Amino acid sequence: MTTLKSRVTRTRASLAAALAITGLAWACAPAQARSFTIAQAVDVQTLDPHGTTETNTLGVIMNIYEALVRRGRDMAIEPGLATSWQLVEPTRWRFKLRQGVHFHDGALLSVDDVIFSLKRAQSDTSDAKPAVRAIARIDKIDDATFDVVTTAPDPILLAEICNFYIVSKSWAEQNKAEVPYTPTRGAGVENFAVRHADGTGPFMLRSYEAGQQVALQRNPAWWDKPQNDLTEVIFATVGADATRISALLSGSVDAINPVPEQATAQISSDARFHVLRGSRPAVMYLGLNQASEALKQAHAGADPFKDLRVRQAMYAAIDDVALRQRVMRGAALEVGSMIPNGVEGFSPDMGKHPPADLDHARELMKQAGYADGFATELDCTNDQYPLDQEACTAIAAMLARINIKVDVHAQSRARFFPRVTSGDTDFYLMAWYAPTFDAHHILWNTLQTKGHGNGIWNATGWSDAGFDKLVDAISVEMDPAKRRQLIGEADRIERDQMVYLPLYQLTIAVAAKAGVDLVLRPDNRIDLRFVSVK
Repeated sequence: MTTLKSRVTRTRASLAAALAITGLAWACAPAQARSFTIAQAVDVQTLDPHGTTETNTLGVIMNIYEALVRRGRDMAIEPGLATSWQLVEPTRWRFKLRQGVHFHDGALLSVDDVIFSLKRAQSDTSDAKPAVRAIARIDKIDDATFDVVTTAPDPILLAEICNFYIVSKSWAEQNKAEVPYTPTRGAGVENFAVRHADGTGPFMLRSYEAGQQVALQRNPAWWDKPQNDLTEVIFATVGADATRISALLSGSVDAINPVPEQATAQISSDARFHVLRGSRPAVMYLGLNQASEALKQAHAGADPFKDLRVRQAMYAAIDDVALRQRVMRGAALEVGSMIPNGVEGFSPDMGKHPPADLDHARELMKQAGYADGFATELDCTNDQYPLDQEACTAIAAMLARINIKVDVHAQSRARFFPRVTSGDTDFYLMAWYAPTFDAHHILWNTLQTKGHGNGIWNATGWSDAGFDKLVDAISVEMDPAKRRQLIGEADRIERDQMVYLPLYQLTIAVAAKAGVDLVLRPDNRIDLRFVSVK
């Protein structure tokens, strides 16, 4: 059996050979070149920047491909492939394209690549649509200038297009990858771009072994100035917590992401390592099918989740303090809304979770006609979120106290997410985070009525015309104060209807060797620009 250590050693040797063969032995780099290996729990789904929204996958892709704008060390938006921009009309933004930038295959970046990338990201099989949802078209002004024309005023365009990565038109056409393939939805046909890459970023793809690792090597022709001396990087997939911890402690890897909560004290007490922790703009929540006449799973009879009193009872029966302190071992934050702290539109009241109240929960179940409870199935992942299966099991035990018999169905993310997007679940546990760090992303994706590109992740069937209008208004309101007021109104509607049961806000924990310095981004992506190894 191939071990992680032998896998990494073999890959490092091939990277060194490749650098020597291609003449990229770093005559222009610092004298002491370095490697960096990180073991991650989640596999890289694809290398196609328009075929995923999964954060760990994008955390690899963002080092190969680049967007027009990017985020710096402090998460502030800064120039990327565009050097400047200005709003020239309410629905027209003028961008200047950075000149002299080359893709990894040597092709020169052009405005045509930007236009092509937009069409590709907006295709039916794309998972990158949220990043370009507001863009109607791109008008080429000259070789260095283009206008992004939006369908309506867009107050968060720059935040959205941080996740709109530019693909080479010629490379995609030559390799018959003009349209992306999205594996989580099985949308499209798998093509060359899934396992190969051609970006403009600081690192180039060396190899991709699905389910095992992605190996990168530095791009010597990158347009920006490197802030470190890394020449090779390996993102290794190590799903088993114990194996990931062992890999760090033995020195086989330089960092692990995430740190299993049961190991944080052990690693923190060892002077050879350090643990970085921060909050993540992601809420763990329960979704319930509220649109069917009867549940698809387990319960025979009318859909109990359609009754607001049942949803209220379930929320009152769940002890969020126990979830955060015992199940999550203190590595979760209080939340009372789908909008977490760290997201534009958040207000302090959204962070307050009502205390558990079993007597009230039982009374609500009695009023709804379910004093004797009912049976249902709870779908959750066992390989996506920290302690996800454990949380699922704990929730089932809490609901049993009000006679709801829950059969836990823990499954791989590869099976789980297609079921959510297709609506093939009655009751599910998942998290949603906003890559734009704005509440609109949450409201639009998880709560708006499903259809016409809205509510893609709304598996509840809930629909409210007034709420939809509010979200549409939020998407175009340019005045920050008015926009926050609208977000608050939308949140109150969702809370009154109890569409979801928000449980806790996730945190991030990454462990690394003492000589490794990195920036812990709230979206849990590893930006190699800011990694240094001593």
